[in-house]
Amino acid sequence: MMTPAVSPLNSAGGGNILGFNIGSNQVLAVYGSLSGLVFEKISLPTSREGGFAQLSETLVQMADRLLTITQAQHLPTPDRVSICVSADIENTTGEIVASEDFPEWKHVPIRSQLASRFNLPVYLEESANAGALAEVYFGQGQSRRNVVFINLTPTVRAGIFSEGRIFRGQGGSAGKVGSFKQKMESAAHEGKDSSLNVLASASGMLRLALCRHSGHWPEDVALLDVINGAIEGDPFAVEVFQESGRALGEALAPLTHLLGPEVIIIGYPGCLLGEVLLAPLRDALQQESGLSGDALPLLAASGLGARLPELQAIAATVHAAKGGT
Repeated sequence: MMTPAVSPLNSAGGGNILGFNIGSNQVLAVYGSLSGLVFEKISLPTSREGGFAQLSETLVQMADRLLTITQAQHLPTPDRVSICVSADIENTTGEIVASEDFPEWKHVPIRSQLASRFNLPVYLEESANAGALAEVYFGQGQSRRNVVFINLTPTVRAGIFSEGRIFRGQGGSAGKVGSFKQKMESAAHEGKDSSLNVLASASGMLRLALCRHSGHWPEDVALLDVINGAIEGDPFAVEVFQESGRALGEALAPLTHLLGPEVIIIGYPGCLLGEVLLAPLRDALQQESGLSGDALPLLAASGLGARLPELQAIAATVHAAKGGT
């Protein structure tokens, strides 16, 4: 187990962060700072075996490897740990209530367990919320008071930042817009209800592409291949993302009326599509909400690119250091 060379510091300390972004496919470990600089990172495929106990061992091993690299560069030992994970999180207790990525995790006291393992203060945040915080401090949400960030994997989820605070809801369950019911558009599905997750999550977009145009792509096609096709003007790919964009716009209309955000930011991988996704999203949002002009929030694709997962990994600690809740 990693033993820190220095005692834990409060938010006024050195500001060196050991951050983790825990996803269904990959665990990312980073060494970063409160200013958003990430000096080193390593990643491993996520193992589903052994539950959270095995994952905590993996995190410790990754930390040891990462600190071997950073200590060789004479970088200070981290004085806090930051965790980002896709889950319903009870913020007051630091407990994972439930997780789409890890359905076997129920009421896992992740913050206390990792604080004990690392002997450092641990800050914890849900992935969509961490995305909102990354944008607020380092991206499209800077200098804005009300920001909505749309995470697209594993499900469509909104991170809501308002007046310096993250809105969490009971049991950390806020922002699950992916469960909204939507109408399927094609003749084969006309009149059938589906959820926004089926039409607009990362996995949903890929399934939609194969459903709409099954002979156009091989069955093992990757979503990035479909996205690249749309960017290059493939009409079949463009059609798929137009449908996803319209579904997103319709679902975000009530959220826009309720929250009045200054900006809605689309996360990865939707952000790669630019106006291919944003144009139909904007049109549907305007039509469904009845808003136009300055009454509509700015719609933006995240510009953080490959930095987004790294900044999500440290976002909880950055937010806490700035006095956020």
